[in-house]
Amino acid sequence: MQQSVSGLKIVNKKSKGDCLLCCAAMLTNVTRSFVLKEVKLKYDRAIRAYYLPIIEFSKYLNSKGLHYGVRIVPNYIVKDSDRSITFEISLDRHALLTVPNAKGPEDFTHAVIWDGYQRKVLDPCFKTPQSLDKYPKILEWSPITEL
Repeated sequence: MQQSVSGLKIVNKKSKGDCLLCCAAMLTNVTRSFVLKEVKLKYDRAIRAYYLPIIEFSKYLNSKGLHYGVRIVPNYIVKDSDRSITFEISLDRHALLTVPNAKGPEDFTHAVIWDGYQRKVLDPCFKTPQSLDKYPKILEWSPITEL
């Protein structure tokens, strides 16, 4: 069953490791509980919580007719001031963004959705769409496309 990625709605976190699970629900316009029935969670001892591994996220999206795109990692690409690579990223498409976790240790990351239609960030930690300016450091930008 193919799902449309237009008209996304925020799905809020219920536990510590839920952000990617909520992003999967947002992208497929279903509830968090629905996604939980279709994926395998993994336990992370460091954060003492279950989370959705990225491979499970990708498999779930593929089963719904969506593709988790090639990750673009800005901090890794630009190595010094003399050389850089510029990517053109369409802001009209949805994307999974990985950002630093504002509420935890710096080495933990947080997943949010870029909604290309609203041109807003859908963050499982907030009830309303956020401005991209609220996220000054983006660790990864991964386009989501329909198959």
